[in-house]
Amino acid sequence: MALFFTFSRSAWIAWGFFVIFIFLFCLFKNKKVAWGVIFSLFLFLILLFTYWPLVQNRTEIKSNYEVRSITERWDGYREALDIWDKNKYWGVGPGHYTLASFTLDNSRNGATYQPVHNVFLLFIVEIGIVGFALFCFILATFVSYFLSIAKSKKRFLSLVFLLISLILGLFDHYLLSSYVGMLMLSTYLAVLTRLST
Repeated sequence: MALFFTFSRSAWIAWGFFVIFIFLFCLFKNKKVAWGVIFSLFLFLILLFTYWPLVQNRTEIKSNYEVRSITERWDGYREALDIWDKNKYWGVGPGHYTLASFTLDNSRNGATYQPVHNVFLLFIVEIGIVGFALFCFILATFVSYFLSIAKSKKRFLSLVFLLISLILGLFDHYLLSSYVGMLMLSTYLAVLTRLST
């Protein structure tokens, strides 16, 4: 229920993928979990119809708030590419995106400076090509090690968690820019590590 009331479209999409994959995985192997997934989907649909005007406001791009939100996101993507163009190789430094944004344009209201709503773009802007290449090497080492020791069932669950993180990362920055987001990402990595044993 808490996930529904965030009214976060990216969280809803990620949850939808999670429900589909877990349901298909558990349909023949664990009927209790499959019924739990069906119940959570049923509850979500009840909330969806109960609060339809609010949901419609978030899914249709008609209100001024939604138009402004999408416009700000596109402007943020353009700004991120401008910042990256000036700091391709070494980046602006971890956590320094908003400072780089201010340096690029210091005429705006202070509340408008925020990280770009895409974890991957934010990451490469902050650490640059060199840092990103090093990160990819470490990630590839971790993934290859994990796949070599994990069983197929655990691999599937890990890929589901990875897919959810990728979806969330495409539409928001909190996995990298906020304390709660970093806790979520750390929890995901801890689950991956636990699944590998």
